[in-house]
Amino acid sequence: MSALTRNKGGTTPTEIELISNRTRMTLVVATVALLLGPITGLPAQATTRKSAPTYQPVSGTLLTGPCFKPSTQFYDPLTGKFDCEGIAQFSGGWRGSSRFRARGIIDPLSNDAHGSIDDLLDVQSQDGAGKLRLVGQFTVNRMAGVIVIRSRIVSGDGDFKHAQGRITTTGFMPVPGGPITANYEGKWAHD
Repeated sequence: MSALTRNKGGTTPTEIELISNRTRMTLVVATVALLLGPITGLPAQATTRKSAPTYQPVSGTLLTGPCFKPSTQFYDPLTGKFDCEGIAQFSGGWRGSSRFRARGIIDPLSNDAHGSIDDLLDVQSQDGAGKLRLVGQFTVNRMAGVIVIRSRIVSGDGDFKHAQGRITTTGFMPVPGGPITANYEGKWAHD
């Protein structure tokens, strides 16, 4: 009989093969259990996927006043940067009000504007009531007096928990800073 030599880890080649075979067998058994679990009724350790949300259309009108709160309203005529807050009234698929904050830049030559908007809606729909938070980007074509806001729903509460979706608002904005008369439309889902 020949003596088995041990490697640096203190195991012999035969012990390594045994460990390797046990590992392979464990992997095979785990794979079979995972695959046959749904057929045999045995619990599988895989994660379950949440079903995709069902999106529904929403549309209506909104009316805003001019940006307000002089303590937070800011406009720099040299750079065109602005930061202001305002309120809006919604009707149609969403009924209620919102408070928004708009930040951006007004081009000093064309008076066109672009920037970001953060909007907190307190609304009702046919499904219930709650708050929705929308964030997005806007552009204003001053010559045409048209504002376009593209927003996404980032959160909700009340009956609108886990809300998500995208909304486009297109409207008439005759002077810088509002008021705005607009139509909104999009698709949204919630729990």
